Amino acid sequence: MYEEYDEAVEKGITILKKILNSVRGFYCFSGPCASFRKYLDAQQLPYSKELALIWLKENKLSWNHLKYKNSRRSMYQLNEIYTTGWLVYPFHYVYEDSPAYQQLEKWCKSVLNSYLDGEYFIIHPGMFQEQKTSISRFLFYCESIGVTAFIEITHGIIKRFQNEDIHKTTKSRNHYHMNIRHFLQFLQDEGITQYSLALTLDQFYAPNLIIINELEITSKEKFDEFQCTNESQYCENLKLYNLSVAKGISSFEEMKYSKTIRNVFKQSCREFTIFLEANHLVFSLELVDHWLELKYAQNCSGVPYWGRRRTLHTIAYIMKTGKFTIIPLLVLKESKYHLPVWCNELIKRYLSERKRNGMEKSTLCMDKNSCSRFLEFISSIGIESLETIRIQDIKDFHIQDEHSTVEGKNAYGCRIRGFLQYLSIEGLLPNSYSQALSCDAASQTQIIETLSAKEIDTITFHNKNPKSIMELRNNAMVTLGLRMGLRGIDVVRLKLNDISWEHQTISISQKKTGKPLLLPFPIEVGNCLYRYISEGRPKTKVEEVFVWHKVPFPALSRSACANALHKAIGFRDGKNGFHITRKTFASRMLVHETPTSIIAEALGHSSNENVDEYLETDSKKMRKCAISLSKIEFKGARL
Repeated sequence: MYEEYDEAVEKGITILKKILNSVRGFYCFSGPCASFRKYLDAQQLPYSKELALIWLKENKLSWNHLKYKNSRRSMYQLNEIYTTGWLVYPFHYVYEDSPAYQQLEKWCKSVLNSYLDGEYFIIHPGMFQEQKTSISRFLFYCESIGVTAFIEITHGIIKRFQNEDIHKTTKSRNHYHMNIRHFLQFLQDEGITQYSLALTLDQFYAPNLIIINELEITSKEKFDEFQCTNESQYCENLKLYNLSVAKGISSFEEMKYSKTIRNVFKQSCREFTIFLEANHLVFSLELVDHWLELKYAQNCSGVPYWGRRRTLHTIAYIMKTGKFTIIPLLVLKESKYHLPVWCNELIKRYLSERKRNGMEKSTLCMDKNSCSRFLEFISSIGIESLETIRIQDIKDFHIQDEHSTVEGKNAYGCRIRGFLQYLSIEGLLPNSYSQALSCDAASQTQIIETLSAKEIDTITFHNKNPKSIMELRNNAMVTLGLRMGLRGIDVVRLKLNDISWEHQTISISQKKTGKPLLLPFPIEVGNCLYRYISEGRPKTKVEEVFVWHKVPFPALSRSACANALHKAIGFRDGKNGFHITRKTFASRMLVHETPTSIIAEALGHSSNENVDEYLETDSKKMRKCAISLSKIEFKGARL
């Protein structure tokens, strides 16, 4: 059973006697071979290299280092005689537990040596061994899974290595991976590997990298249309994408965005770049949506999801136009109305007509909700076309249509009547159908609320004693409403060139009526505006006077005016909207006996009749209009 083993041992001793002059040299071979022969005999097992390694491992802890070293070399010498019949390099073996660098094949060891010896990465002498060890560890892993050339290293291999590479501490692991990234960057610059391999080896990117070939069939099919077989088209698309990313990064820096915002943009771009290259895909917004849906399947409402969505939509805009702009976060809410196709077509045509007539976005949104509410009821009772709608159906809708307030129901009813009138003009319904919807109550006249004298004094105090840049902006907005009667929407739309400092006037076109308005501004307004523009307003190319104080410094929305008023006087009982400053302005002009024609002109009203509602705010003159109680009978208890 062991004749072949004994012959191999004798042959080894003969060869070593010729090579070595000392008896000790070949005795270091024959002694371990005899010990291993006894081990095989006791186990009644034939010789194999695997058994020899097991024998070494079992005795490693009980032997001293010299005995283990000699025994291991003898087993490798014996195995070489078994496999080749001779000893070529009897004292130079790469053992299984040898350093990874010694076990590397020539194809990768030569490139590693050129990296370590070159000037690509200046290595401190104390860091040289760490570089060599960490990179060898990675390359040996690649060889162990069958890689025979650098071009065969893929993103999937990097991801597997990231997950399987275990260290005693996270700090040690990060150091090793940093060294490997430098080496991968060197390979990229030499044109040996892909661009994003170095980016992939990261504790944040690699574990979450989506490899399409590893997905289930249903998920994989979604990405089939984005696969690119045309190499030139793929390279051109990737080049345009990378140029757009670079433009976006430089634009963020030029516009002085915070470091956090810039880092989120860079990280999102890197992550998607890795995904594109790992799967050889062409960039498109549809691909972005599929990627986000798969990546954030459990949480599509968090900050990471929206940050990456905005980043990639911004990149798409740059790729399309060559210009940089921040794409707003569009929250895609599911519609609460589920309508058949014929209903959606009617609403689409009606909204297009309303849009051509100059209706604002908020008006169109209200029109859409009102009409959808009506058509959803119509379709729910089995009506499948306009021809089958009866007046009674419209009345039934009106009866069951519930709202929290009468005013709300009337507002919806008014818009539905407009929709029915449009259908009548188009010849789709009879003219009388729009009259089937009635108002639930007559119009009401409400008492006008104005700011109290104490609240006006508070605003004046804040104007004289601003504590911050934000207060400068808020004071200027509130003062425009209180001293000039401007609506909130006109305040935030006020542009720098609308102000004439020479003539002390403000010239605007009112958003609500489209009527131009030229007004002189009081000194108090001029001081507030000048101080904000010169001391508080950020330097930006935006034309509006009032802007956000965070990059990219966009213009404010109308709600900023109400917020400014709340910060000045706090929340009050009654109405809290910014429009109360306009009513206070008109009321104060009436108190000072200003003619109604001048008040109407200052407010931008087309008729003096619109000022009549403010008459009741002049309490002194209203007392003169008291109505006598004569001829009014009263029966009952004492008043």
